[in-house]
Parts: sequence; structure tokens; C-alpha cells
Amino acid sequence: MKIISEVADVAIVSSANSSAVRHEWTRHGLATYIQVLLGQEAGSKAACIRGIKEDNFSEDQVLMVGDAPGDLDAAVVNGVLYYPILVGEEGFSWTRLAAEALAKFIDGSYRGEYQQILIDEFNATLK
Repeated sequence: MKIISEVADVAIVSSANSSAVRHEWTRHGLATYIQVLLGQEAGSKAACIRGIKEDNFSEDQVLMVGDAPGDLDAAVVNGVLYYPILVGEEGFSWTRLAAEALAKFIDGSYRGEYQQILIDEFNATLK
């Protein structure tokens, strides 16, 4: 999270309540890396992403990181990028985000073939 926060604004969009999310992120020493926290009180994930885009971020400047089909759906509805956290491969997924995907996001080469490979991999793990 430290590496990511050095080059991007980090917003948490969660279906849990904000208080619980803030407590967890603080307890694990991650709260210092986030700029925005939107819990269930702020609306659906899709609505929250729409709001983030309206704050002057283009579709290629928003990367939804998630571990559930609903996260992918929220990204697709808003036309933003999606990075999957693979169930059972969480450590690998976060490492790959920082070591590989983040650079593609920053340089503009994430959308398209690279993103589709990750989404296909994500969908395959759900079967």
C-alpha cells in the first residue's frame, strides 16, 4: 500500500460500514495510506466510483481493486479499470499489483489485453 500511495490517491470503497473499515485499516497500520474512505453509508460501490470519477478523474485514472464479482461489476458499470485480488492468492495478487500492474496503470497500458488477462484469470478462479 505504501508503494501505491506514493504514486496514486487511494480510496477505500467498501460494503462494510466506515467505522469498521477505518478500525481495521488503522489496526493494521494502513490508514495513513488512504485519502478517501467510503463505506456502506456512502452508497453502492458503483455509486461511490461514479462520485470519484466526478471529482475530475477520467476512466483510465481509476483502478478498482477488488476480490468479488460485484467489484468487477462496479468497475464495468463506470467504465473504470479493474484489478482482481485472487481468492486464495491474496499475497501474490497484492505483490503483482505493486510490482507489475501499477506501472501499467501509471503509463496508460493497463486497459485492453493486460486487464482482460487478469479478469479472465479472476473469473477462472471463481469456478
